[in-house]
Amino acid sequence: MSANIPTFLPNWDPILADDFQGKWWDLWPEHASPFDSHELQKIDEREEELLKMLEDGMLELEQLDNKVNHSWGRATEIQELLGLRETASQP
Repeated sequence: MSANIPTFLPNWDPILADDFQGKWWDLWPEHASPFDSHELQKIDEREEELLKMLEDGMLELEQLDNKVNHSWGRATEIQELLGLRETASQP
């Protein structure tokens, strides 16, 4: 919510004003963005989609890292049980 409420606007609604944050091209067309609001919405949607893909990819990498670490731990245990000497280093 906006902390600086202008005194020259008697009916100022900070919640409504915050709804328009980042949408200056709708309020002042003479200062319009090179994109229309529909194009910006599509860009925002694509950005959200790519961010979701990135987050999913990072989660998948974390899960794979956990599996590798678990497998390495098991391989080390088996190697010790068999009395084999260590010939490989941890990834």
